[in-house]
Amino acid sequence: MTFPGWVFLTAFMLTLAAAINTGFNLLYIVVGVIAAFLLVSCALAVWSVRGLTVTADAPGSAHRSQPFAITLRVHNRKWFMPALMLRIERTGEERKAQAFVPSLPAGGTAIARVSLQLDRRGAHTLPSFTLVSSFPFGLIEAWRQLPASGEVLVYPRVSPMRTTAAEQTAGSRYRARSSGGDGNEYFSIREYLPGDDIRKISWKATARTGQLMVRELSRENSRFVLFLLDTRMQSVDLSPEEDDLFEAAVDLVASLGTTLLQRQYNVAVETPTEVLEGGEGGAQRKRLLEFLARVMPHQLEEHPEFDEYHCTQDTATPAVLLVSPDPGRWGRRSSGGSVRVLDPAEVTHA
Repeated sequence: MTFPGWVFLTAFMLTLAAAINTGFNLLYIVVGVIAAFLLVSCALAVWSVRGLTVTADAPGSAHRSQPFAITLRVHNRKWFMPALMLRIERTGEERKAQAFVPSLPAGGTAIARVSLQLDRRGAHTLPSFTLVSSFPFGLIEAWRQLPASGEVLVYPRVSPMRTTAAEQTAGSRYRARSSGGDGNEYFSIREYLPGDDIRKISWKATARTGQLMVRELSRENSRFVLFLLDTRMQSVDLSPEEDDLFEAAVDLVASLGTTLLQRQYNVAVETPTEVLEGGEGGAQRKRLLEFLARVMPHQLEEHPEFDEYHCTQDTATPAVLLVSPDPGRWGRRSSGGSVRVLDPAEVTHA
């Protein structure tokens, strides 16, 4: 019942008490009118939400803490009665309307779009929604809860990264000695990305396409990068601060890996328990994000050898980047001394 409905109900009770105490017939008429308003409001509100079906269409994936749209299709299966004054609310939300459908004729379909934001990685079932109607007088609300349907995979957040700093801080033990930067041989022309050296801009290609384009030169070393994501924590029950650091480490691998893939690198990821084989292009970007969406912390004692990691792949994997959620290790060598832990400040794009 809405606030005006409670006012009407209070007025009904007071008027009824006055009519009984005084026996004044006019008061009984007023009581009847108020009761009729309440009964009609209840009946029409209930009838308005009956016979409705809702289907939800959502993207199969989204990024953490970034809003995405869900499309709701509301169909009125009643053959003569329209549905009026419909509100769509998130179940569990504190009376917060997500969308509004003023009128839905019999047999008609309305499309509403609601925004949703999920702050945790992983597979999430779409939330359930509630259809609410206070037709016709706004006195009484009737609602119908819609079951949750569908699933969305929440990826890590992806931000622009500086790849030059990443290449300079990569594990030099596995880097070809001749690698000192870009080579002289033409590799490709691609769209400008944040963090690119503006000296590489191809003005002819920019004028031709209308977008900033840069020259990609071949590397003197192999274009393979292996990320070692250290998911070991003192406890898998993370405190809020530890959880933020862990998520930031996963976001770093996702952001830097995505940026490198856009620059035609071959990217692989290894955690203490899982391996994502190397690959290139858009398909590998999707595999990378799906892999990182399901990464979970592990007990430190279960994988003590991860710090002593030694690259077992061939020499075509020159760059090894170790990422840790422990700020005390950033910029330092691993305990084995072979790989330097990546410092996020060196690659984060301002």
